[in-house]
Amino acid sequence: MNTKSKAMGKWMWRALLATAAMNLFGALLFVPAFPVLRVVLGMPNLVHPLYLWIVAIWIFVFWLSLAHRLGVVSSRWIAVQKRFHR
Repeated sequence: MNTKSKAMGKWMWRALLATAAMNLFGALLFVPAFPVLRVVLGMPNLVHPLYLWIVAIWIFVFWLSLAHRLGVVSSRWIAVQKRFHR
């Protein structure tokens, strides 16, 4: 267990990991290339792909911010560093 998980508490760490997994699944669910997932889960499928991409990207941005907070994704990947580290 790292220092971040000790500071947050074990239950909060697990809740954030579960939320990150659900956000990633939700982002994939709305990608227009996967209509089978939406049909299986009973979601409307006859939607313009632009709207599906907007929702998928929106959820993916939430996943990126949560993954960055959990230390899964470094700040180099989401371009929030103010200076370059060599």
